[in-house]
Amino acid sequence: MTESNDPSERELSRLLAATDALRPRPGFNARVLGALARESTPGFIELTLSSSRRVLPIALLAAALATVWAVQSDRSVDDALTASSGSVELE
Repeated sequence: MTESNDPSERELSRLLAATDALRPRPGFNARVLGALARESTPGFIELTLSSSRRVLPIALLAAALATVWAVQSDRSVDDALTASSGSVELE
């Protein structure tokens, strides 16, 4: 690396020299690959539970909206029945 008067270049050179000794220990790659090989795939129950946690808030919102819609619809039907029961048909 060439020397420069730029402060950011000097800082990067200092950081490179300070962290040069930080390396993974021997066998790090083998340990990581071994841990990945030992990891089991999740079963049906684990997959179902993890996906249900994501869907639950949407399902709760849908249930609340359906309840509000049902109450509004019921009131509209009651109002229509009340209005029609007071009228008399003449022939």
